[in-house]
Amino acid sequence: WNVIRATPRDDAQGTAAARLIAEKFPKATIAILSDQSPASAALVTKLREGLAAANLRPVLDTTFKPGAEDYADVALSVTEAGAELVYLAGTYVEGAAIAKALRGMGSAAQVMGGDALLTEDYWRLAGDAAEGTLVTFLLDPQRLESARTVISRFDESGDAPEGHTLYAYAAVQAWIQAAEATGSTDSARIAEWLRAGNRVQTVVGPMSFDAKGDLRDPSSPGSAGPRGAMPRSIPARSNRPNLSQPPEWSLPCAPSSSRSNASSASPIRLPPPLPTPRSHPRSTQRPAAMTFW
Repeated sequence: WNVIRATPRDDAQGTAAARLIAEKFPKATIAILSDQSPASAALVTKLREGLAAANLRPVLDTTFKPGAEDYADVALSVTEAGAELVYLAGTYVEGAAIAKALRGMGSAAQVMGGDALLTEDYWRLAGDAAEGTLVTFLLDPQRLESARTVISRFDESGDAPEGHTLYAYAAVQAWIQAAEATGSTDSARIAEWLRAGNRVQTVVGPMSFDAKGDLRDPSSPGSAGPRGAMPRSIPARSNRPNLSQPPEWSLPCAPSSSRSNASSASPIRLPPPLPTPRSHPRSTQRPAAMTFW
């Protein structure tokens, strides 16, 4: 594996979800539902590992067939198991259908899933059944205090650092700091230094990498609630969301031209800003990565 990635692995969402469950829903009975796809399998593997580390064991851990006409049997299994929290690993289509089936069965279980559910289509298909759904996802770095200086440089040039732009910027910052630390521009030496876990300061916050080139302890993904809004806080187990009284939410997750000025994070010292890059027409479609041979 010769890529060092400035964004978390997709299955890091499983780890983050397990941590969130352990912290906010420690007494909930848990059901895990997966569509058996490779991505979902990786996600629930990390979820299971995280739950096991917290001494939490699901009361139901099963799979479902994508594209089924009806998921009443899945919903029945969940209700019979007495699950109070349901983790859905699959697409928004099946996620919406299962959420509706659960509510149709009278289940008030907290629904949670990965960023495959973070789409308007999920809420459109599920309707009221989607209210209160928690979704892990990578926070928009344009909201970070540490990114404000660089964002202002983009604003001055008339560009917007959307998609993976700021993560690509952070990847270059990490490369520069590794080159300065090693006194070399040799790719192998830079990769070795980064894979050793040395911490770098970037526009998206501090980073360090493991021996595989994956982020160590990536920032916890956020959680989306009603209609794609992000919660100020996630309700405790004793106050699970119910459909008539959703918790308080703020900050829309959808791309926006406005950015929050509020931040509790302490500013970090960044290396000198790089020249403002021009947006590539496909930059929002490509993940940030550094490749070393």
